[in-house]
Amino acid sequence: NGLDFSSTEISFEVMADSVVFDATPELGSVSGGTMVAVRGQGFKNSSGLRCLFNGAASPTTRFVSESELLCEAPAHEEGAVRVEVRSNEADAVKSAAQFTYVRQPRLLRIFPSPGFVGSSVRIYGNSFPNTQRLRCRFGAYEVPALWVSSLLLNCAVPTEVETDGSVSVSVSMNGADFIDPGLDFEIVAA
Repeated sequence: NGLDFSSTEISFEVMADSVVFDATPELGSVSGGTMVAVRGQGFKNSSGLRCLFNGAASPTTRFVSESELLCEAPAHEEGAVRVEVRSNEADAVKSAAQFTYVRQPRLLRIFPSPGFVGSSVRIYGNSFPNTQRLRCRFGAYEVPALWVSSLLLNCAVPTEVETDGSVSVSVSMNGADFIDPGLDFEIVAA
């Protein structure tokens, strides 16, 4: 009627535009499970906060700060996908970040075994991607891996590893996720 007014209050929040800059590591297994640090600006800790990998919601999205989220990559077929963030149930944030799904490598054998601390060993397997983040782990000690082919890596046995014993050797294609089960490697004194 133009004369009576309600005292009902409706509030809303105007949010600045959020942007996604990058995602690290940049690749992971098609089976999912890689924890990915998504960096950007303007992230808000809300109940609707989700990371999206090619539109598929992350099983776990953890708010770290307004500039970083920690997101679990869901399972997906091989290939590169866009990583986006949704802070509500409708709107996805602008993103330049990509994540590449690759087949999980399989470890077959290590040669020579036994071997010496400081020596170079060859790790045979399949589906090794050619990336800068390849790593070998001997027990608790990590070293860079040299990609030779999708079937072969070279790694140096770290000098910190104790001699005269067996150690588990594993490989990471992204510097974060290590392949289990690893291979047993016998170390002998020089």
